[in-house]
Amino acid sequence: MAAKLPDASRPNTPPAGALAVGAARRGELGVAWLTATADARGWRCAGRLRGASIRGVHGAVPLVAPPDAPTGLDLPGWSRPEFLQRVTAESLAVLVDANWRDASLVEELAQRGASVWLEDGLAWPDDWVESLADRCRANGSQFLAGTPLRTRPDVREVHRALADRTLGDPGVLRLHDWRGDSTPLAGATLADGSSLANAALSAEARGVLDLVLWLLDAVPNVVWATRPAPQPEDATPPGDRRPLQVHLGFASGAMALLDRARLPGSQPDYFSLSVLGTAGAAYADDHHNRQLVLTESGPRAISTPFGDTARRELWQQLVEAARDDQAAERGRQERQRLRRVAEAVQQSLETGAAVSLAP
Repeated sequence: MAAKLPDASRPNTPPAGALAVGAARRGELGVAWLTATADARGWRCAGRLRGASIRGVHGAVPLVAPPDAPTGLDLPGWSRPEFLQRVTAESLAVLVDANWRDASLVEELAQRGASVWLEDGLAWPDDWVESLADRCRANGSQFLAGTPLRTRPDVREVHRALADRTLGDPGVLRLHDWRGDSTPLAGATLADGSSLANAALSAEARGVLDLVLWLLDAVPNVVWATRPAPQPEDATPPGDRRPLQVHLGFASGAMALLDRARLPGSQPDYFSLSVLGTAGAAYADDHHNRQLVLTESGPRAISTPFGDTARRELWQQLVEAARDDQAAERGRQERQRLRRVAEAVQQSLETGAAVSLAP
């Protein structure tokens, strides 16, 4: 099924009033999707949202549904002027795909009073994100920022084991996140040309830091980071490709080691996470196999789904957060926490010394 592209002579969607009435009857949130590439996974996620429906797309041309797109799903492609008009007239929330790089359009949408949902809030500079959040708040609209690593099914199992204290108090957490050079660097480019893809502490590294803070639900009191001296080849392709190790110490006695790297050539990505607690241990990786949890009651293997699961869960969490009056404030506090630790990591890299953080 090929999606319809905009045709001024033959409107391909019902009038705004009909859409609003239909959404009200179903109790659904109306969403518009900004994406540079409407890939197959995005289509499948769009067709499986609960409590929301995506009404149209801007940015992806040609816009063609994959063979396995949900039956009956029609995502009309909208030009930039039409996208702006429809979002405003129909009070649609805007889902900004992680692959979207045009900050100016996102800013214009927020200025017009649209609610903005960033699929990957860590791919954008802190100051820009907070400025956008403030603009949405001033206009009475909602700002939400997703954190993709948190919705990985293997990670969610480890988080569940920590949250329900199956593992007791956390002791040691070790995380490896290695990306092949074929994996695009995360990071949007702003009007001044700045981008996190070229930042000293990349969006990917910030994502790993956020994940650890979320898993342990605490801020470290000691931060130490190290990486090799820069080499000429580290600047090609763009972005800092040097390995990065971050050590975090917590007042509870817990510690975490983060190992981030860019792998040369076409090597595949590799992700692994292990946690040792006072009453058990857990291990998860991206090999699409079973995740292991060891507790006082014995070992347990948990089968976790992959495919579209993480992205679908992320989109669904944004939909549910849109109905939660406290979600935006919780997100702001978590971003402040991450920023504080990220600045300590950067300071440690620059000085070569451990950095202490006050409670």
